[in-house]
Amino acid sequence: MEQFQTVKGNRSDVLLAAKEKGRLNPPTEYIGARIFPAVTTVERSGKFWYQTLTADSAAQTSRTAGSALTGARITTSEGTFYAADYEKRYLISRDEAKSMGGIENSDLAGIAGGGRSVFRAHEAACAAAVIDATGYAAAYQTVTAKVLEGLSKAAQSVKRYPGRTVLVCSEDWYLDFLIQDDVQTAIQATFGNARLTEILSLINQDPRATVKFMLSVIMFDEIIIGDNDHWKVDDMQNAAAVMRIPREEEISNNSDIFLLYKDRPLYGISHWFLPDPVEEMLFYAESFYDDDDKDNKYDVIGWFQVQQLNSGAKKLVLLPANTFATTTTTTTTTTTTT
Repeated sequence: MEQFQTVKGNRSDVLLAAKEKGRLNPPTEYIGARIFPAVTTVERSGKFWYQTLTADSAAQTSRTAGSALTGARITTSEGTFYAADYEKRYLISRDEAKSMGGIENSDLAGIAGGGRSVFRAHEAACAAAVIDATGYAAAYQTVTAKVLEGLSKAAQSVKRYPGRTVLVCSEDWYLDFLIQDDVQTAIQATFGNARLTEILSLINQDPRATVKFMLSVIMFDEIIIGDNDHWKVDDMQNAAAVMRIPREEEISNNSDIFLLYKDRPLYGISHWFLPDPVEEMLFYAESFYDDDDKDNKYDVIGWFQVQQLNSGAKKLVLLPANTFATTTTTTTTTTTTT
């Protein structure tokens, strides 16, 4: 049964095949890389310099002849990074490899599964950085019938940062946002009763299909919806983020991103350590067959750190308190005296 036993060694070939076949993405696309674009490095740790928002200084007037202008220095800030390791092992038995149609399919399933696990760890880290306790404590708490007002005020608070104005939220947050009274009133005022009915019907079929309509209502550049598994953060489910981030085409390659965070006060980046700079893959993958367990074993590891550089480019917005239901469990203790 050797044809159902994997080989031992580096499996960058399978990793590349999984990427080309789209096997590293879940049904719901990852959104973390839009908010924390990848900056690849050949070192696991080090220093870097980035731009922060420099407050404008007042212009001078009535300067005395012969005296020098007072300079306002623009400098970059120094940061450090450490790309922690995230790894996953998947097991596929020899018999299971046979039922899959051969070792090639087994290899693809095992390596792709490991890659998705690492990507999911990155997505969770991105969500935790955006929807965080500090931002939640300073969030704009909307009230009934004034949700759109909250989004508008949040957008005003981040307007000095460069980039596109975007709403980043979980699937459930977006659904609850769409049924708010003032949101539906705004949809009706913008598109009319017929289109309101159409949009409401789309909510049940594919909520993301309503985004192009909602951009005309909230006047943002983008609405980016993340998977509930990551972006519906525990104890902060009613939070979404209004942010300023670069256009997608601006983060298409590593050199572009490097220039961006050096030149502009970017919200954040992800440092990814490249195990093989030639292949430019974010992961390292290997496989081996275990004679004792009769298992094909697949290991995938990635190294990254998600970093928030300019927290002021984000403002959290909370839906009305009664929107998201909470469950409270009460435990009663009975004491018997004898």
